[in-house]
Amino acid sequence: DNDPLDVCEIGLRQIKTGEIRAVKVLGILAMIDDDETDWKIVCIDAQDRWAPELNDIDDCERLLPGTLDLIREWFRTYKIPDGKPPNKFAFEERFLPASFAHKIIHETHEEWKHLVGAQEDGSDLSQGLFLPGKDKLNCS
Repeated sequence: DNDPLDVCEIGLRQIKTGEIRAVKVLGILAMIDDDETDWKIVCIDAQDRWAPELNDIDDCERLLPGTLDLIREWFRTYKIPDGKPPNKFAFEERFLPASFAHKIIHETHEEWKHLVGAQEDGSDLSQGLFLPGKDKLNCS
C-alpha cells in the first residue's frame, strides 16, 4: 500500500516512540488494505528474555500460545471504530515464516532504494539513514 513495512514487536520491554533497537524477525502477516497487501512483520527485541527461544513464527505459537491470534484480531478490528469494515488477510490468515518475511523486507527495501535513490541534488539516500546524534545506519 506504498507505506513502509509495519512492525509488531512482541517483546516484554516497553520503549519510547521512535526508539531504535535491534530485533529478530520471526514472521509476517499479509493484511489486505484497499485491495493491496499491507505486510505486518512480527519480531522480538534481540535483548528480550524470549529472544533466544523464538526463532520463527511457529515458536511463537508453541511458547506464547494465543499471541498470534491476538495480533491478527487487533489488525482485523483496529479500523472498525473509524466506521470501516474489518480487515481481511491473505494466505488463509496464516502467519508466514521468518524466511518469507526476510524476502519481503529485502524486496521492499529495494523498492525504497529505487524510490529515494535518485535525489535532485545527486545524493543517494538509499545508502543509509542519518539520525541526529547517531552514526549512519546501514540499510543495505
